[in-house]
Amino acid sequence: MHMRKFALLLLIVLAASCGESKRDPIVKAWTINGFLSRERSKELKSAHHLPPNDIVTGANFIDLQQDHHYTAFFLPYQKGRNADYSTLSEYETGTWEVRDENLVLIDQHEQVRKFQIHEVDDKELVLTDNSRQQLYCFKGVDNKFDSTGNNPFAPENNRWRIRAAKAESDAELAARLSNHFRYWEKFFAWAHKNGLKQVDIQSTPSVLDLYGNGFKLKHPLEQLPEWKNAFYDTADNRKAYEKLYYLMARRNLDWPRTESRFEMFESVFQQLQGWMKEEKR
Repeated sequence: MHMRKFALLLLIVLAASCGESKRDPIVKAWTINGFLSRERSKELKSAHHLPPNDIVTGANFIDLQQDHHYTAFFLPYQKGRNADYSTLSEYETGTWEVRDENLVLIDQHEQVRKFQIHEVDDKELVLTDNSRQQLYCFKGVDNKFDSTGNNPFAPENNRWRIRAAKAESDAELAARLSNHFRYWEKFFAWAHKNGLKQVDIQSTPSVLDLYGNGFKLKHPLEQLPEWKNAFYDTADNRKAYEKLYYLMARRNLDWPRTESRFEMFESVFQQLQGWMKEEKR
């Protein structure tokens, strides 16, 4: 009887390990590698006859999930070679597949984009967008989560990126800020879990200017267009800024002493969400 139980357990373990071994290497959270060495940039240019795109940043990502759903904050969909690069990145969701050595993205508006896959392994993905004549180099990180709520790239943690359709109330502005802080909490938790040493924290649109051991509030004149354009108008953007400005003026954050800066930021962004929860009452 004990041997039967052991054999069954062994079969389950083997089946699980086989399932893991079949995981497609392209199933990752891919962020633009903003820390490419000069040597690697030269290699890519020589191999693909295009330099890596220098318009996108480490804030741009494509999260390719095992179930063939994806989310992305990347360049907006435009046809033709004369794409207007002054347009802003947009958050999108949809489905993906690999077809004829192309990564095919079908977004929520049923618009289709194809990227030719030139290189892919556990750590790097190199794509070209033939319509734009652009080359993109991504670095890959594990994107398995025990729930979608812990995935920083999931829609529920990126509502703040979606442009408001109307002027928002104080409670709605507090909810928008809270969701932004939740994104950062989950982002740093993901970075810490995967043992990342370096992440781009300054290119993501935000009301905060993050640096190695803290942050400061960004005046609306200093904010990235993608942050400001998520609000219905400049008045709402200003209200959100002032809400946080006055809270930070009269309250203090508890900055924990930890070995990991990522854990420190996790704690601080949890506290900021608590502030916003009180504001929504």
